Amino acid sequence: MNSSALLSVEFDPEEDCSLTISWLAPNAQKQYGEISLLRGRSYEIGRRARDWQILDAQLSRLHCEFIWDGKGINIRDLKSRNGVLVNGTNVVKQCL
Repeated sequence: MNSSALLSVEFDPEEDCSLTISWLAPNAQKQYGEISLLRGRSYEIGRRARDWQILDAQLSRLHCEFIWDGKGINIRDLKSRNGVLVNGTNVVKQCL
């Protein structure tokens, strides 16, 4: 994955069900956003995603999704062009 589309996720499942996501924009400036998750609902991220749109050509229209199940947050690749990395490893689905 190109560094301009690198997503970084932080959360504390004991404290709340919010995700803080950061990424490098095409101009190399770090961008941040936060999304509050509802248990059992999926949240899409991508250029044309339903929940969180990031306008970066390195991201697919539907890049990945997050699902909070009350125990942890799962990330799933939505057949993205550049894949999803968790701790530097390409994953299809991973519990964070």
